[in-house]
Amino acid sequence: MVIKNQKLSPEFQFILDCCKSYSVYNLKNQVNSIKVPEKLNEEALYSLLQRHRVSPLVSFYISNSNSFSESLKKRLNVDFSSNQLLALNNRRFEFLFGEFLVSSNVCGFAFKGLSLANEYYGDIAMRQVYDVDIYVEQANLLKAHEWLIGLGYREQIEFSKMSSQQKNYILKTGHDLSYFTNDKSLPAIVELHWRLKEGLGGFSLKPKGRLNQIDEFLYLCVHGTEHAWFRLKWLCDILLIIQSREFDWGDIKTRASELNCIDHLSISWLVLNRFFQMKIPNELQDHINADQYLSQIKFVTEAIFLDIPYRNSRIGKLRHLLFLFSLNTRKLSTINFSKFLTSHNDWKLIKLPDYLFFMYFFLRPFLWIYRGLLSIFRK
Repeated sequence: MVIKNQKLSPEFQFILDCCKSYSVYNLKNQVNSIKVPEKLNEEALYSLLQRHRVSPLVSFYISNSNSFSESLKKRLNVDFSSNQLLALNNRRFEFLFGEFLVSSNVCGFAFKGLSLANEYYGDIAMRQVYDVDIYVEQANLLKAHEWLIGLGYREQIEFSKMSSQQKNYILKTGHDLSYFTNDKSLPAIVELHWRLKEGLGGFSLKPKGRLNQIDEFLYLCVHGTEHAWFRLKWLCDILLIIQSREFDWGDIKTRASELNCIDHLSISWLVLNRFFQMKIPNELQDHINADQYLSQIKFVTEAIFLDIPYRNSRIGKLRHLLFLFSLNTRKLSTINFSKFLTSHNDWKLIKLPDYLFFMYFFLRPFLWIYRGLLSIFRK
């Protein structure tokens, strides 16, 4: 079962071929196995590499090919060297984070990022570096927060300045906080998680230690699907995992049902099938019906091909919200839904005491319109 749609550009097809062929066990033979399209626009190719954050992986093929200009190779080599430095900074940060966990007697771990690069890419610099994801149990969130502030990080939403009611709302409806720094020796962005959770559905993990292989794979499927697989980088992650692991897909299907992410698993496989012609495992064939997910696959495909983030506009955000609702029709709880009834942006506009916190729910539509008008007039 291969899902068909519009013809791919030569640049996009070349990137897919490189991603599909990449293997840490057979690099030399792979270079000559990639066919370079005759009509390939190097500027368009470079833009796509940046957009999908797969530059390090694809640059390996380009640097060993005679079909590309020296100027493109030079740009990619500079980018790769920069990515190496970023990867080393992230490794140093994860070492510091490990020291914090031990000294503070806190349960936590870093995930995605370097762990995926080291395990499946064979080199921490072969997976493009962006941010660092760390997890701690909710009871120790404040300790981790203070540790990050001590390193010089700034909060995205000023969690420390929120009222008690606002903090509780964030903790119940959210799953992470973002931190930023200009210190070049540290990762520019850190996302601190107290729950591995995405979107609206019942999927939620509060692990006591590092994720096992099945839970890690399902989390990546959920994360990628909830973000409409907007970046090929995320798709490459699960592609390389599947190529490296001998999964029992019956066990994965059972665990996906337990975690309420069957839709995410199914869509992930349909996208892999569409872009990489990956054969869907027999254990999943009976459940995965392409016709059932036509609208979701259409949205994902559009998101992948967009030149800009699909949530850059209010219409895009609304379409994404409807997409999320379509994925989680079984276990929508009051908490899942209430996360959209107010936000820290509302709290900045109007300061209400905690005993009037419920008023934000009624004010939400008016504040949303007000912010929209402000953004229009500022343009």
